[in-house]
Amino acid sequence: MEMAPRLTMEDRLQRLVAKCRSRVNALESPPVSLRHTPDSTLGRLAREAGYERISEKFREHLGERLKDAGLGTHPELVDPTITRDTRIHLFDLNHPLPGIQPTRVLFQEERQLSDFLVKNFAALSYVRKNRLKLRRSEAHIYAGCRVDLLAEDTKTRELVGFELKAEAAKERVVAQAAK
Repeated sequence: MEMAPRLTMEDRLQRLVAKCRSRVNALESPPVSLRHTPDSTLGRLAREAGYERISEKFREHLGERLKDAGLGTHPELVDPTITRDTRIHLFDLNHPLPGIQPTRVLFQEERQLSDFLVKNFAALSYVRKNRLKLRRSEAHIYAGCRVDLLAEDTKTRELVGFELKAEAAKERVVAQAAK
């Protein structure tokens, strides 16, 4: 009985890229937000490619191979803050997602930040972890008080308010949030 030849790292990487491409191709229409894209954790992608460690070199190499196949990722694989548990969203570079900003870039205006969060609310790990459902943006709580985003815990029905700040936050943000 002859054993099947063992796959090389390059073979495994090619197989992973082909699998990612077919997952994106399987979408019935171009996605309109992150929650409509195929995704995997970085750790799972690395395992499927035959890598035990997730080094900067591996992330760069995988990112290049995916781009060569016409695929983009969010966040970008070269982002130094991602870990093996980071969810990597895949999309076709010919159909970029509206409103997706490069990672680690501050929004210039609160409106841009709010629009981005509303479009991608369900894809945020904090939102999924805490079972939050977006109720509305620019929600008036009582006379003279509003929150930028109002969400609800789907299990406890508690309301959660988000106060957004573009650029770097100032000290008055804490007072505003406490109010």
